[in-house]
Amino acid sequence: MHRSPVTGPDRMPAEGDVSRTFHHAGHRIEVAGGTRVGHRYRANFDVLHVDPRLPFVAVADGMGDGEGSAVAGSTAMETIVAAVRAAGADLGPGLLRAAVAQAQSRVRAAGQALGELTGCTFTGLVVSPAADTPAGSQATEAPATPPSGVSPRHRLREEYPPPYRRSSGGRHRAEADDTDAGAWPERVAPVARAAPVSGPPAPAEAYAWIVQIGDSRAYRLRDGLLELLTVDHTAAWLGAVYGWYPAGSPEAAAARYRLTRYVGHPRAPEPDLLHVSLRPGDVYCVCTDGVADQLDYQQLASRLGGTGRPAELVRGILADTLAAGGRDNATVAVLRVAAG
Repeated sequence: MHRSPVTGPDRMPAEGDVSRTFHHAGHRIEVAGGTRVGHRYRANFDVLHVDPRLPFVAVADGMGDGEGSAVAGSTAMETIVAAVRAAGADLGPGLLRAAVAQAQSRVRAAGQALGELTGCTFTGLVVSPAADTPAGSQATEAPATPPSGVSPRHRLREEYPPPYRRSSGGRHRAEADDTDAGAWPERVAPVARAAPVSGPPAPAEAYAWIVQIGDSRAYRLRDGLLELLTVDHTAAWLGAVYGWYPAGSPEAAAARYRLTRYVGHPRAPEPDLLHVSLRPGDVYCVCTDGVADQLDYQQLASRLGGTGRPAELVRGILADTLAAGGRDNATVAVLRVAAG
């Protein structure tokens, strides 16, 4: 059974493009997103969210081409979007992990009811609601306790559940102690910092959280350099890192669709979290593998570096995926930062 999923809780059309503008911490943040079915599949199993209330974009990519794929993507997106909206100023790594854990539980329950593969990827970027005051504007003091944040360590799971195939190529297949980090410094007296001598106060710093599980990606274009900020949770990525097989080999191609982490995984793996700064001129992009696999680095860098509005960049990227063959559903959201 095939079912066309909506593109998020706000029921945007499955082939529609949407754009919005926000003002935050002295920055203008423009966002846009779009999705295309492509030429291979009869339905769109990607899910796009461009929030009407918050500078928040997200994509999900269902695994398989059946009802479980559609249900997983829409369930995960609705669950995480609701948690982010309800968080307000409390948005942070703990809440984002809890939101993904809740999505894991709901998607697994849906899969048990359907009796078929039910899973999806998820990658989202949400601007932090509170901006940091720039250094020099007030006195600061050293922390007395470890700051909350994301551990830089990634644990590699050695056991995966039995594999599932979506089709003969192109869509996903799933595979399924405390250490002393050293003592924190003792509390010290506050260190006063001089206020600026003259001129207007510097604008507050803006930041965003990226939450990712699976192989949908997040990129950043800054000062002309396009960087991939996330890692693919696939056997292919591990194989490339550890030299299991040559790049471009049939083994590498097959491993591209074997996911080691996803929403709906029986072991409920955690997502990766990144805390990133937002600077004027930055362009962030989140996309499904239907974009990442069909556009090479130079194509994507050229599109994101274009002078058009984010909505134009989105349309250009999606047109490129269709020109490249449209072998998969393709979904992309772009966030551009400007002063003011």
